Amino acid sequence: MFCSGSKACRQDWPESADSVTIKNIPGRVRAQKVLSAVRALGFTEDDLVYLHLPVKQGRTFFNLGYCFIGFCSVALARQFWEKSSNFAFPGRTSLKVPHVEAATRSVSRSRSSSMSGEVLWFRREPTA
Repeated sequence: MFCSGSKACRQDWPESADSVTIKNIPGRVRAQKVLSAVRALGFTEDDLVYLHLPVKQGRTFFNLGYCFIGFCSVALARQFWEKSSNFAFPGRTSLKVPHVEAATRSVSRSRSSSMSGEVLWFRREPTA
């Protein structure tokens, strides 16, 4: 489950936060599996700007346990955060409990950005 509803992980949503960080992702989860989890909560690619899943460099695939998702608006990011409690990655047996929060730093929305790992782009700029 993504932790957002319990008192221990509750936070006020920042006014300008149009991106979220998902922490505690099982190591072998790929970007497409994260995207499937986002879809399972009722969101589509039209709601997203990007999904960035940093990965460990090497011969085998392991993500670093977190990802960033940029939404088209602050309202969509907050809705995702609100809907994300009690959610698990479908088909995963990991005991890790994913946790969603507002991204604390701005990520460049330019396709020429230096993001490494798995990056899925859905649109260049957020809509107003």
